[in-house]
Amino acid sequence: MKRIKKSQSLKTVILIILILAVGACVSVSEEIAGVQLIKGNNNLITNCQKLGPIYTDTTGGPFNFGFVAESEFKRVALTKYKADSAVITSESLLPLGRVILQGAALKCYQ
Repeated sequence: MKRIKKSQSLKTVILIILILAVGACVSVSEEIAGVQLIKGNNNLITNCQKLGPIYTDTTGGPFNFGFVAESEFKRVALTKYKADSAVITSESLLPLGRVILQGAALKCYQ
């Protein structure tokens, strides 16, 4: 009987942790979606404050490697610099879904 209660308690704790983790991921994903991504030398960045450099090296699946790379780039801009925008100045598409992006985190909106 005690073994069953321990097992149920453990399952309950694991379930709570998973729910909290998923909730945290959803809120970060929504914030990442709010980061504006700008590609190349664009007039949109002339009035933006440069916060710092960004370098990401990601690997995605055969169909989502671009999405994975851009999401990680935006995540770094948001978490490291609290940026509202990010500009990609260099993009390298390599074999097996590997993508290297370089650019800068920006603050464009007050």
